Amino acid sequence: MDRKRAAGEDGEIDREILLAVRNIRYGSVEIVIHDSKVVQIERKEKVRFDPVGKSERSDRQGAF
Repeated sequence: MDRKRAAGEDGEIDREILLAVRNIRYGSVEIVIHDSKVVQIERKEKVRFDPVGKSERSDRQGAF
């Protein structure tokens, strides 16, 4: 593989990793590597909901 092609692939991998990290609010990004090469990027996103009335209860009873 020539250097220009390798550099292009590295740039694409860098962009994909940055997109995965930028577009996630809660969760994790896992990068899978085999033989010193990135072969997979996994993104696990969490969606969190505030319990109903949490702000009212936390004022009266303290934090959860």
